[in-house]
Amino acid sequence: MGIASAGLSAAGLRSSFPGVQLALVVGICGVVPIHTQTQEEIVLGDVIISTAVIQYDFGRQFPNEFKRKSAIEDSLGRANPEIRGFLNRLQTRPTRRRWITKLAELARSSSFQKQARTAEYPGASLDRLFEASYTHQHRPHMDCDRCHDNHEVCSQSCDALGCEEGKTIIRNRHVFPQAEDLASLPFGTPFVHLGRFGSANTVMKSGMDRDRLAATDEIIAFEMEGAGVWEQYPTVVIKAACDYADSHKNKKWQSYAAATAAACLKVFLNEWVIPDSPADQG
Repeated sequence: MGIASAGLSAAGLRSSFPGVQLALVVGICGVVPIHTQTQEEIVLGDVIISTAVIQYDFGRQFPNEFKRKSAIEDSLGRANPEIRGFLNRLQTRPTRRRWITKLAELARSSSFQKQARTAEYPGASLDRLFEASYTHQHRPHMDCDRCHDNHEVCSQSCDALGCEEGKTIIRNRHVFPQAEDLASLPFGTPFVHLGRFGSANTVMKSGMDRDRLAATDEIIAFEMEGAGVWEQYPTVVIKAACDYADSHKNKKWQSYAAATAAACLKVFLNEWVIPDSPADQG
């Protein structure tokens, strides 16, 4: 975990295997509730595929604010043309629907279920999105030895703290019919979204900061390894949503999200074509 550790691992791999042409960083991430560009809902279990990675903790800390370095020479930049072309094809509606359908079929297959016994779908009732400003904090009426004052975020569960249901935001995908071209898919099918990852050495646990970065940099997901690998290789980050990158995050969705990301990796590898492979040259 962490940009530096991931970068060192990638550098070591590069020295041992100089012929590697593509790095895939696969795992779990926190997400914003609404895609900044498509305005689609992103729910827990959905998969995010990177179009770019922004290291949002790289900058200068002034007395009253942090200013991220955003000059071109400081930026990790876009993916290379080969990756961009592949992802552009994925963004077409028919291709995206095919990917989502394949992902759903793989997740429901008996072989996948046997390999991921602990990664069952947690259920829509556990997909709880709270208002960005509503903090998961120790309540004044509670005696908690994990908290030192009323303003500190508590490590206990939402149920233990009594986080108010009235502060949750309805996830329409769990209530209303899906878009017409995806309506035939089973309930709970994870969608695939493309967009920018925010990468840092810190865990994002603030709904307010999450939304601020989403607005200023069009980030839709947060993780801690992509930036390190991005410096070493042409990279695609494939990660599934296990929380909303806010103070209410918990581990209930981590196993399912990890398995979903792994399933999407398999779909990706089945679709990816190496341009200079013998099959293409012949």
